[in-house]
Amino acid sequence: MIHRRHLLSASAAGLALPAQAMSRAHATRSLPVRLVEAQDRPSGFELPIRAALEIGGLAGEARIGADRHHVELFAAGRSVARLGAPACEVHARDFLNIATALVFNPASHTLWVACADAKLHIFNAAGQWQRLAALTAQAGDAPGQCMSLSGVAVGDDGSVYLADTVLGLLHVFAADGEFVARHALIRQELMATAGFRPRYWQPRGLRISDKGVQVWVTPDHSGGFAVCRELQDSIA
Repeated sequence: MIHRRHLLSASAAGLALPAQAMSRAHATRSLPVRLVEAQDRPSGFELPIRAALEIGGLAGEARIGADRHHVELFAAGRSVARLGAPACEVHARDFLNIATALVFNPASHTLWVACADAKLHIFNAAGQWQRLAALTAQAGDAPGQCMSLSGVAVGDDGSVYLADTVLGLLHVFAADGEFVARHALIRQELMATAGFRPRYWQPRGLRISDKGVQVWVTPDHSGGFAVCRELQDSIA
């Protein structure tokens, strides 16, 4: 197995992620957002803990490790690299604090790893830690910040979508990790006695299909998250 600190030399040996320089993404196009209401997790909304990619010309795969603190790369059925700081190095910039999901972004040739502490790590084409997605270095409710990631998916143009259960938001990032927008999951509904008023939802997962971004939600009975009330988006 090749440890993360030796990935640079491993790249020369053809054991890196697809070798293509990362460039700033073109304007992120807006996909329609649809809410899927269900108490139990619908099929297709599972958190992705594996991602297919190419390693040294071979079909490969990235997998979140059993300890949730590292990602392992496999090529031709064998382990070839390990990403993420050792579990004892909790202050290292590439420490993965309970990895929950990952996606390979073909537009920027990067691997994105979402963690329970709301940090979104980006590994570059050489398999090395590159950066945190913009503004996710600390959990919070400011634009671009997250609190609890419950789903991640990547669009054809490389844009990355995150479902945030705590804030009740859908976050959108460009392929290069820059924050683009966030959407409150609100549906205007006709109430018998009060006319149209917003109803708020908690995102539990998401997926991208030919119908756009589908977000699995359950009703929020708290009266709406404060940041959602400020945004007042209306989603079909």
